[in-house]
Amino acid sequence: MLRGQTPILIACILTAVATTSIHAQFVVHDPINYTQALLRYSQMLQQYRFWLTQARRLPVDMATRYRVLGSKWRHHDVEVQYPYARPLLTALNFGDTSEALYAR
Repeated sequence: MLRGQTPILIACILTAVATTSIHAQFVVHDPINYTQALLRYSQMLQQYRFWLTQARRLPVDMATRYRVLGSKWRHHDVEVQYPYARPLLTALNFGDTSEALYAR
């Protein structure tokens, strides 16, 4: 009969040990640390207010402000002056995905 009650007894003991509350150490209050935290918080608020004022100065339509006009594609038409560079100039003008013209 003791064999059947042993696992139940062990389970009860483990439950009692696991449910006991654990107490921590004493709470230490450091006034210097508290003051530094308040100073950091006030500095963060100042930075946030500064960012808001800077954001209000920005124009609403940023896309038109920084729009750059497209440039035309340049055509390298000096094949008459440099006949030996004809493959390279053709590759520059029309592209060369196989890199055969650059190799010449």
